[in-house]
Amino acid sequence: MQRMPKNTNYCTMEPFFPKSAFMLYVFVLQKGNTLGTVPIDAIYKTAQEASLGVMQTIEQFSNVDKVVTLAEECLLFPLRFESLYPLREEFWKNPQLKYTSHMRMTTFNKVMDYPSFFSLLVTPLSYDDSKKSWLYHPALPLSSSRDVSLIEKFMRESDHVVEPRAKNAAIYRIDGKLRFNWKDNKIKPFDNISKKIALKEN
Repeated sequence: MQRMPKNTNYCTMEPFFPKSAFMLYVFVLQKGNTLGTVPIDAIYKTAQEASLGVMQTIEQFSNVDKVVTLAEECLLFPLRFESLYPLREEFWKNPQLKYTSHMRMTTFNKVMDYPSFFSLLVTPLSYDDSKKSWLYHPALPLSSSRDVSLIEKFMRESDHVVEPRAKNAAIYRIDGKLRFNWKDNKIKPFDNISKKIALKEN
């Protein structure tokens, strides 16, 4: 994980992980054409929070490219808490691997077709002292929630950003895939026969 200053107080706070949450993939559009599907780098406790997350993502995209936007519908992945994963100070000491956005997208692409085959490592991204609230990051999909060696390797070697005061990360089970219209907060079953998503631009 990303190296911290010498005076950092490691692993002193207990994050509160929700029992259930959502992860989102959005469809990126340019002049009506789909450029790709992107996992948003946050998890949300409610559909309303997820909708706000999409709007924030649209604002970020528009600051970079005014032509790029997001489809009204996206993919919603329900998450179910399974267990905690204890963090240790040594995880922040010697990161060697740069965990780029491209690497993350490639890693998460395999989840789209068979989400129920995967668990998800969720890490505390940051803690807001004034609001007393945590932000959580969908860090790494796992083919098995018992794949401790992969988690440890990722924590030790990557420069993935984690709040250094956090005592734990968490493992969630991915419970399938749904369709989500972020404009009206409507959630629909994902129809495996008709997989076409409404790609109307917002």
